[in-house]
Amino acid sequence: NEKSHEVESLRNERSNLMQEMEDLQRGLQERAASSSTLDGSPREADAVKGPSNSSLPAGASLSEYREKPLDRKVPHLDRKIEQLTVMYHKLVAQNSGLKVDSEENAKKIQRKDQRIGQLEKNLRECKQKYEKLLQQCANLTMASDTMSRGKAANAFGAAGA
Repeated sequence: NEKSHEVESLRNERSNLMQEMEDLQRGLQERAASSSTLDGSPREADAVKGPSNSSLPAGASLSEYREKPLDRKVPHLDRKIEQLTVMYHKLVAQNSGLKVDSEENAKKIQRKDQRIGQLEKNLRECKQKYEKLLQQCANLTMASDTMSRGKAANAFGAAGA
């Protein structure tokens, strides 16, 4: 859960950075497009160009100045992408491991269900045999009682005659 939260936060940060990078690129394109449509007034040209060459650090060109923020963000984005890739591969490996475990557990459950079914069948058969034996015992007890009464009646009848 902690890893998934971390992955989600990295994804959000990555998408935010990608959006910011797209905005910067769009801004550069808009400036380039608007600089070609200027009416030639120096004030408009300065507004589009951004900082003047005099405000740039010594030895830096205007294009280098514009690319610095992007140059700083690219390695950061690369690190984030690498982290996301590592997390993705870990999650894929974990997922495949869980799939294997799931399949093994499904097979175990199936075997246990079969065993339960066999035991239930055996229980029904044993109950039927038990009921049959109880019926036979009841029949034998009744027959024994009938025979002992008959002998007692014969003995009583022979003694009384």
